[in-house]
Amino acid sequence: HNGWTPLHLASVHGYVDVVELLIEKGAVVTATGQNMRTPLHLASQNGHINIAKLLIERDANVPASDQNGWTPLHLASHNGHMDVVNLLIDEGACIMAVDHQYGWASLHLASDNGHMDVAKLLVEKGADTALGSSSGSTPLHLASGNGHIDVVKLLLPTLGVEANNRDNHGRTALFFAARFGYDNVVKTLLADGRIDTDIKDWYHSTSLFTAVRNGHFAVVEVLLATGRMALGAEDGFGRSLFWWARRSGGLRVLELLVQHAVKTGIQIPDDPAPVNAIPILFDDKSAWCDACTLSIKEGCGYRCDVCDSGGFCLCVDCFIGGIRCRDSSHILMPQ
Repeated sequence: HNGWTPLHLASVHGYVDVVELLIEKGAVVTATGQNMRTPLHLASQNGHINIAKLLIERDANVPASDQNGWTPLHLASHNGHMDVVNLLIDEGACIMAVDHQYGWASLHLASDNGHMDVAKLLVEKGADTALGSSSGSTPLHLASGNGHIDVVKLLLPTLGVEANNRDNHGRTALFFAARFGYDNVVKTLLADGRIDTDIKDWYHSTSLFTAVRNGHFAVVEVLLATGRMALGAEDGFGRSLFWWARRSGGLRVLELLVQHAVKTGIQIPDDPAPVNAIPILFDDKSAWCDACTLSIKEGCGYRCDVCDSGGFCLCVDCFIGGIRCRDSSHILMPQ
């Protein structure tokens, strides 16, 4: 029911001889299925270099995009098929093409998935390393938020002030590395010397806040060691780091904050977290609240189908607290 031709099927499975036979018998190389993918899309997606070469020799449309705006180069980059990526670029594929939904170029996809060789090739071929997606995420945001330290090290030297670029929520690559607990990436970013640790997102939260909320002890330790973090600050919710450590059940993090406060002479605020509050543990597989950055259990949040290409989520607490999309006309639905 996907509208594939026999040539699509042979291409997706890597049957070179069958592809040759079908083309000799008049198969349409540029035929599209329901999702507008051609045989070249499928060969590129699955890394079938010989079939990709054959299809291109028979006038396959290299820059063709599917219904979501994905080109063969997007698919090869997403799956880390270096030889196919190289072939497609040599044959004129546009490395700056972006998809319709997320505004991702091929470098976004390679960075998001940690395909270092592909990312390196794309950078060498002139990919824009500072390009923001529909949600404002650069390749550095994606590599940092997924812990791909080699890609982070590749991208950093190519950036100027863009190393501190913010996404649509005002968040930097450092913020994403801190939110997901990648202390090695945090160290790498800080060692660069250009990263601003004081940048706050739209909810007035720094990287330290998101690390504390999500219980990432090692990240908190690294950030505090810089001596540049405002330990007594409050976020846009009017809450302190100590409140969040108590609320999230991060006792080790709370102890670390207290020790650092005593050492530096910072007064510990008297703002106890809600009594009998259930600890919210970090879960890298679940959705997360775009306001407070805590993990959201299934069925315990609200989603906007417009903001961030449909990826904007809020936890119940933030929704009850009055947080909404930046566009007040949008409707948040329970998920």
